[in-house]
Amino acid sequence: MDASKLLSQLEKLMENDLEGGVAWTVAWSVSENFEKLPSDVRNNLLLKLSEKDKAALDVASTVRKNFDMLPEDVRNRLLLRLKDDRGVTLDVASSIAGNYEKVPNELRQTLFELSEKDESAPSVAWAVKYNFSKLPDDVRNRLLLTLSDKVKTALAVSATVAGNYDIVTPEVKSLLFKLSEEKETAWTVAWAVAEFYDSLPADVCALLFKLKDIASWDVAKAIDKYADRIPDDLRKRLAEK
Repeated sequence: MDASKLLSQLEKLMENDLEGGVAWTVAWSVSENFEKLPSDVRNNLLLKLSEKDKAALDVASTVRKNFDMLPEDVRNRLLLRLKDDRGVTLDVASSIAGNYEKVPNELRQTLFELSEKDESAPSVAWAVKYNFSKLPDDVRNRLLLTLSDKVKTALAVSATVAGNYDIVTPEVKSLLFKLSEEKETAWTVAWAVAEFYDSLPADVCALLFKLKDIASWDVAKAIDKYADRIPDDLRKRLAEK
């Protein structure tokens, strides 16, 4: 079938798609067959689909997975349309964080805007963790400082700081101590310190002893999971009641 006819037929189907089932199916099909479709067909379909709620997740995922294969104007338009959809913020934030140098300032600013909202901040926190090396120093530091004020981002922030402790600023390093002071977030520091114990300085490693009093269950589970990274004598001391 001619590509233009295929596109026209799919667009007509979606026009009468009141429940969103057709849009979801088409979005999934585009994602699964991205490289097999003519570029003009898939680009136009993605733009149409980005207006459908049921298709948003597959469209956002497709952008993230095929970022460099999409024309710059198309991927930017898609991300700008999707950025306010709560259900796709992880894919949107990951696309921006993972390609920070390739996106325009408007999308870069979106990352900061999402980091300030309670419902989208966790997605930004994980996007920063998994794309840490792709973000400029000042951007990732600023984001981590902003995100550290939210309980739901604490696990990602703690893991990111501990995993990159030797290259973050002193202010960002201090976040581990800050988060260890609060009962709601202390447990996240226990897991982060245990995971990166063999690469952290002594004062940070010592947080595990302090955390025994407020996050004992997590300390016990974390040192068991990462037993190969913590000296036997210290594990025994940490296990003592």
